[in-house]
Amino acid sequence: MAGVPAWGRGYSSSPKGVFQIEYYLAWCVGRNAPVLTGEVATRTRTLIEAECAERGWDILLLEVAPTHVCLRVSADPDTTATEVVTACRRTCSYTLLRTFPTIQALRALWTKPFFCSTASDVCRF
Repeated sequence: MAGVPAWGRGYSSSPKGVFQIEYYLAWCVGRNAPVLTGEVATRTRTLIEAECAERGWDILLLEVAPTHVCLRVSADPDTTATEVVTACRRTCSYTLLRTFPTIQALRALWTKPFFCSTASDVCRF
């Protein structure tokens, strides 16, 4: 296909180089409380989508379950997994705890640990 670089589709480029960085991230609600349902789940999804769009991260998968969030996101090489999780959790916590009084008893909406895995296409020479 004309105009497609030799490295193929799905890759991004910047003055620093060509890259395809995808993080699969998951984090849980504090005390494993099933609070991400109904309006809370919808608002969580909206907040994460807005935060990722604002920072230029492409969401490949976003699943909001009652006790956890799974996010697969494509980011640039200067973005760490910790930065993505921290930004999403901070935005959600701030807004959700003030908007929905039913979850204020948790004090901290999210647990500190999170899961991270990377995904990539590896060229074989």
